[in-house]
Amino acid sequence: MTRPFDPWRHVEADDDLVADLLAGSLESVVDLGGWIHPSARLVVRDGQATVECDAEAEELLLRIPVSAMVRIGRVPWTSSRQELAFDAVPDDFGPGETEQLILQTAFHNACGKIPWLVDTHPGLTPSLPMAVVSAVQAFRPSFRRRMPDPAALFWSNRVFRLPVGPSGEVEPVAVPVLDLLNHRSGAAVGQWEPGAFAVFVSHQRGGECALDYGLDRDAIGMAVVYGFADGTAPLAHSAPMRIDVQGFGSVQVEARGRTKSGQRMAPVARQGAGGWLLSHLTFDSRTPESTAAAIATAMSVSSDDAAAIATAVANENRRLLDELSRAADAAASPAAQVLGGAARHQSAIIDAVIH
Repeated sequence: MTRPFDPWRHVEADDDLVADLLAGSLESVVDLGGWIHPSARLVVRDGQATVECDAEAEELLLRIPVSAMVRIGRVPWTSSRQELAFDAVPDDFGPGETEQLILQTAFHNACGKIPWLVDTHPGLTPSLPMAVVSAVQAFRPSFRRRMPDPAALFWSNRVFRLPVGPSGEVEPVAVPVLDLLNHRSGAAVGQWEPGAFAVFVSHQRGGECALDYGLDRDAIGMAVVYGFADGTAPLAHSAPMRIDVQGFGSVQVEARGRTKSGQRMAPVARQGAGGWLLSHLTFDSRTPESTAAAIATAMSVSSDDAAAIATAVANENRRLLDELSRAADAAASPAAQVLGGAARHQSAIIDAVIH
């Protein structure tokens, strides 16, 4: 005889309400056909969650069925800076999706996620000095040009774009339980299966499991999107800039090199009356030689010229990163400290590539 599923054996939380809501969400996922590894633990401390599991790497950790996913973009969220709230449940939501919408909203509110996000996220906090904002805009010109809605920013950090609709159309969905996994570059990547989304065990610290959030973002990109300094990022994308390279001429890096779906493309270049335009440039600590090689291929220049251009771009990035680091260090703001940490990590990546 099969034992009934006990969600409580998977939940560890320092708050009774948080534990109740998380156990309820997990139980609903399993009732809808989902699966969790028998040794997995969902741990919440001070409102911050981790997923831990003693299983071997690459064993199945979680499988979440489509019926448990919440089509976040269809929900009419309010603009509260105190809590997640919605005006109504969409008419086309089924029982499982409705239950998860209610449970997930209550769970994140019990964890205090919206006030925490407002206080700490670089894109949202009111305490970030203009000197820091300007220094970040040297890398991300759109940063804080328009203040995001708290609920929209919160969910944008948690959704996956999956083909969940009746006709297979892709849309943003919240995937309960799986969204508790923290990020590590090179960790597990969620896998779409017919009717479900699965992730396999990939450890980062002790028994904690991790997920690679994808799109090859660098530390500053992770800071402005997700609100934390990613010390595992192996990449540093160049800021947009125009520089003069001694013995070569003017080079403009546009910092535009992704498809509409966010995938990185190879750099391309063209020569104009004012000098060279290079679409983008990335420093990769895993393959230090790839930066100059990309320049040589895109611009059809010699290896010596490519190395000189890479060094000049690196030096200007270092200067901008130093400005951001100094501005962040002078600010008494959690968000500024996140950005300062990201700047220092990004500078270390460039140092590893350009000796």
